[in-house]
Amino acid sequence: MVKLQEPAEITLNPECFRNMSLPPNFQGNRLVVFSMPRSHMKQLDGFKFKHLPNLTSMDLRGCQFLEKIPDLSGIPNIEYLNLRDCTRLVEVDDSVGFLDKLVVLDLVGCFNLTRFATTLRLKSLKELDLGYCKRLESFPEIEVEMESLRRLDYCENLTITVNSQVSSSNSELQLLPNLFAFSLKGCNLSKSDFLLPLDCWSTLTELDLSGNNFVSLPRCISKFVNLRKLDLSDCKSLLEIPEQVLPRRVEFVLLDNCTSLEKIPKLSWVLLDNCTSLQKIPEISPGVELELTLTNCVRLHGYDITENIFLNQVSVSSPRSYFHIYLPGD
Repeated sequence: MVKLQEPAEITLNPECFRNMSLPPNFQGNRLVVFSMPRSHMKQLDGFKFKHLPNLTSMDLRGCQFLEKIPDLSGIPNIEYLNLRDCTRLVEVDDSVGFLDKLVVLDLVGCFNLTRFATTLRLKSLKELDLGYCKRLESFPEIEVEMESLRRLDYCENLTITVNSQVSSSNSELQLLPNLFAFSLKGCNLSKSDFLLPLDCWSTLTELDLSGNNFVSLPRCISKFVNLRKLDLSDCKSLLEIPEQVLPRRVEFVLLDNCTSLEKIPKLSWVLLDNCTSLQKIPEISPGVELELTLTNCVRLHGYDITENIFLNQVSVSSPRSYFHIYLPGD
């Protein structure tokens, strides 16, 4: 009988079986990638993740019966951990907060997650996705500067705290100095001042507030001085966007499916599909290259668009503009 070397990669097709376990003598010292998405397993204890020093990637997305992630201290070199859409996952062991080689941690759609570490010492982490983890009881305490973190998908009910020994008291966000993308998508936000704690995030260039319930854009957004992209799509209660609120560097605004929106400020790029309450298009600033979509904006007056009022603005103020206009028939 030929003795094969231990594999460097295991990819298991969950369609082929319901329950599985690795051989009892499996060591996996050379294992680099472990991929078992959408499987039916309930726990990982039997997979012996106690000493897998070469493991760098684990893909368990869509494992809808998985309830707990055990101690991961035996995989110190893990870089990618995908637990997206593990809908029954309740707890992730505290050890995940000490995996200092971890680059991406994806927990989006873990609706029943209540416990996710207690401390974060993730110096290499670039992306942390906690979107739709609405049962999460608390955000881990940040103990070191996470200077690599670029993107944070967050839940509105959580509060970021840091160790008082490593941060001054005037800004709890100093340990996230290079964050450029922040998401509060679908967090059921309705207050106009919910972003006030984030005023110091001068590095932020992308902000996703889509799917929330506020009526007017919070004025504190004006302090995001480097913001370039703002996503407000599916904010169905949004009535207006005061021009003085938008930071001057904003270039892209997504407003599709904002069905209560009645007016918008001057913008160079805006998506307005299905804004069924929109009644007027703002004036176009001279020299601005405009990109505009107006699909199913049923309350816009056709003559404003087709008879000089709008098209003349485009030809005179912005001859290189690009836009789509679809007017519903009678």
